[in-house]
Amino acid sequence: MTDKQEKSSSKEITIPSSQVVNLIQHHLIESGLTESSKALQTETNIGSLGLLKHAHTQLIKNVKRGEWGLVLETLSNLTLLGKNSCSSENDDSRMIEREGSAKNSRSNSLKEVLARIHEMAILELGDVGEMDLAFATLRICRPLLLECRSSDGNQDVGGGLTMNKSLLSNLESQLHALSALRTSVHNAASLGAAGDNDDDNGTLLPPDYYGLNGTTKEKRRQDLAKQLGEVIPIIPQSRLVSLIQQSIKWQVHTGEMPMIKEKWSQEDEDDDDDQDDDEDDNDKKSKDKKRKKKSKKDRGRRKKRFDLVFGQVDVEEKKHDKKSKGSSSSQVIKSAFEKIPLDPYSTVKFSKKTVVTSAIFYTDVNNKRTSLITGSSDGFIEVWDEDSKYTDLRMDLDYQKKDELMCHYADDDTKSNTSATPSILAMTVNSDGTMLASGDSNGSINIWNLQKGTCLRAFDKVHGGAITCLDFSRDGEESSRILSSSQDGTCREFGLRTRRMLKEFQGHTSFVNSCHYVVSDKLMVVTSSADGTVKVWDGRSAELLRLLDP
Repeated sequence: MTDKQEKSSSKEITIPSSQVVNLIQHHLIESGLTESSKALQTETNIGSLGLLKHAHTQLIKNVKRGEWGLVLETLSNLTLLGKNSCSSENDDSRMIEREGSAKNSRSNSLKEVLARIHEMAILELGDVGEMDLAFATLRICRPLLLECRSSDGNQDVGGGLTMNKSLLSNLESQLHALSALRTSVHNAASLGAAGDNDDDNGTLLPPDYYGLNGTTKEKRRQDLAKQLGEVIPIIPQSRLVSLIQQSIKWQVHTGEMPMIKEKWSQEDEDDDDDQDDDEDDNDKKSKDKKRKKKSKKDRGRRKKRFDLVFGQVDVEEKKHDKKSKGSSSSQVIKSAFEKIPLDPYSTVKFSKKTVVTSAIFYTDVNNKRTSLITGSSDGFIEVWDEDSKYTDLRMDLDYQKKDELMCHYADDDTKSNTSATPSILAMTVNSDGTMLASGDSNGSINIWNLQKGTCLRAFDKVHGGAITCLDFSRDGEESSRILSSSQDGTCREFGLRTRRMLKEFQGHTSFVNSCHYVVSDKLMVVTSSADGTVKVWDGRSAELLRLLDP
């Protein structure tokens, strides 16, 4: 091996193939392609290593409510760290050896929490009187419960429980004690000795049934929710796309993969000779001819775009001969590809704790000025000036000059700090540029007068989830309706004059990402969802006209 090869190999980073599958799994889940994710997990036996933020929050809520069926269904799509990360390749095995200790400890902690969740589900089945189902579930979960054992004599595992023996033995003891207690009470009641306790038979529990020191069922659920939230990570958003973008930027920076190449078209020498035959001896004409030849050569220079799929920088050149009076030349047809933007036009700076969550351009019909409107995570809406390349606010708007910005508050009581300030996630401007609609993460919609900065209408928490898209109706200069989509899976239409909901478009099984009015022969509404479908609705009756399922 040469020194150059050794140097290049030392710079290589070995990535286990299982982690590539994990990234694809996360991308499919984030895109709402659940069926594709399940198919990939079935074929590779590799699931997700974590949950998206909203799914992670919902999982914790289900644990606290004791909805163990939903909890176990969610956990079935996860892969324990270290379980499927082994590969047949030697590079993968070396990578796992370097990170083995950290992964194994995390995997073991997750296994212990999973075992306690199964234990809690079985205990609650016995609590509600489903003893047969509890013992059947216990037999199914026996291998998992046997593996979980504490290394210390009396280690506390949460909820007042100790693991001085396996979870299986502890759970069997509790179920048998519960069965014996309720059987004895039932027999005593049948003999008439405890006739008044018939109603309390279903609530009788042995001492320390859910944990030592009288731990209650609710307290045990809280402890399990906390432990599960610590061992299950939150998946970073758009991780796969970010890695691809970063790798392309680095390869472009190092010159290994040029993003744009310039290519000179080859002109036939015969064409140049034909053009030189008719040149005069006049210096002016000669200079003009050279200038023309130079411009023709410049037209042959081509900028080409990189293809991510094929890893090539190649655009087919098309030439045609155009003969004119006195000259014959080969011309290159200009490419239909747009130039790739490499340099930013302008940068708008915000405070460190503020994140821009939405932005739109709009043109003022009165002065023909194009302004930028931004909505941020602190609930503020700001209008930026075109003359300053959108780095300064528009001071011709009196309310911005007085530092009185449009804003969404946490609740009706603006002095209350109990709830977080909603983020502005969607905005739209009506056809004449006089009204702005803004939707926030709390499901509220505000209609603003852009020139005065006043709130014309406020629809508080009209959706059960965050607003994802807004659209004004196109019924004249004064739009009378606003269409909204939300993460609650619905699209709704509200009347600006009536101040109430007019229609609801139901049928999507996941987030509705966009909604728009379409005016053709009749009024229609088009919605797209994270469930992978696009639906076309009748704008007047809210009936489904067409389903597109690509």
